[in-house]
Amino acid sequence: MAHAEITQMEESAEQMVYQSRHKLKDQYQDTWQVIAFKRITEDGAKDLKLRLSGFPGTANILHNHPLIIQTPEGDYFQAEDISEEAFTEGRDPQGNIGQYALSSVIDELPTKVELVLSLPTEDENEIKLAISPVYIQEWKELATKE
Repeated sequence: MAHAEITQMEESAEQMVYQSRHKLKDQYQDTWQVIAFKRITEDGAKDLKLRLSGFPGTANILHNHPLIIQTPEGDYFQAEDISEEAFTEGRDPQGNIGQYALSSVIDELPTKVELVLSLPTEDENEIKLAISPVYIQEWKELATKE
């Protein structure tokens, strides 16, 4: 059994964040930070989100398109792009950062096989990240945090 790498941070008296962070390489050997997180606020908001962040210039993610999650058997799941939430004060989402809603698909994701995340890019070369079953298990544990 793998040890979950979940951290807990109190952002304020009314807000707690739980997160799982990992660094992965895509098919081009570029490094991406993969952060699954759940922010629990006083008003009850507690959606599970996934932020993918590459080095500037790594890619220009095509925002407003879903993240595709694929199983080895060919099953697909889509996580809605919510990148605009990662940027405030009218700033546009950066090309090397994408944020996605995981709450709607997390229960359906298998935990026994490696999954592949496919990020659409402006140049039509998808970025692919292989996700270990251990990470999916961590994300499912995050989803249960209250």
